[in-house]
Amino acid sequence: PDLTTVRLHETDATDEASGLLRPLVQLESVDLRFCQRLTDASVKDISNLRKLEFLNLQFFRRWNDAGFAGLRSYGNFRRFIVGNIAYATPGLLH
Repeated sequence: PDLTTVRLHETDATDEASGLLRPLVQLESVDLRFCQRLTDASVKDISNLRKLEFLNLQFFRRWNDAGFAGLRSYGNFRRFIVGNIAYATPGLLH
């Protein structure tokens, strides 16, 4: 069966690691909470996952407006968890 869930929470994942998600187009759930080394560059890999319904970005430290703006128009999420972000423009996530 195809891989549908990836949990990288509390790992030392980098933008290079997020690139490994790119070919996994069947992913429905990605948990990246506490992956504090990921930056805005990783949004390109995540936004290509068109079946993605669940994304957890809690405790991200290196994402800002550019990263969240890249996901803003993505409308497939059933659950999109964001919290304790180091920086984001007010209103960007609404």
